[in-house]
Amino acid sequence: GQWFIKSERFNRDLDQQPDAFARNIHGQQVNAKGQVFRQGQASFVTLYQKQRQAHVKSPRLTTLLDDGATLIVSAALGKWLDERHVFLQGNVQISHHNDQTTVLKTTHMQYDHEKRLAKTDQIVTISDKQKRFTLTGRGADADLNTETIKLHHDVRGMYDPAIP
Repeated sequence: GQWFIKSERFNRDLDQQPDAFARNIHGQQVNAKGQVFRQGQASFVTLYQKQRQAHVKSPRLTTLLDDGATLIVSAALGKWLDERHVFLQGNVQISHHNDQTTVLKTTHMQYDHEKRLAKTDQIVTISDKQKRFTLTGRGADADLNTETIKLHHDVRGMYDPAIP
């Protein structure tokens, strides 16, 4: 990625001005065995050091789970609130890829990437890749470690066993 550092003299009194920009960022975390278990990428990052925040375009967080499945969290925009928490907005998707891919979609979500917990008060749609089932509801808490999603209000579902 490319970094562009702002001039301190130019923006000295403007706290809202970014401290740095980066394009096409990609990062990885490895475990004690040297294996990649988490990856992150974004098309553009704006860093605000005083607020300890980063605003990102097209964030995509990929976690390789112990059972061989892959968990992908993506959105149009993201705002890192600290080292663990990100607020996602616009076309937010969480997909769990294993034998049967399941996708959760919403418009806004708070996500703790260390604990793999997600929360939203927006409309949520959950479906499998084949569209055999679809659940919708308003508001959700998701524990992606246990693959548990609790829909809060206006829950509706559809299941079609005829779809292969």
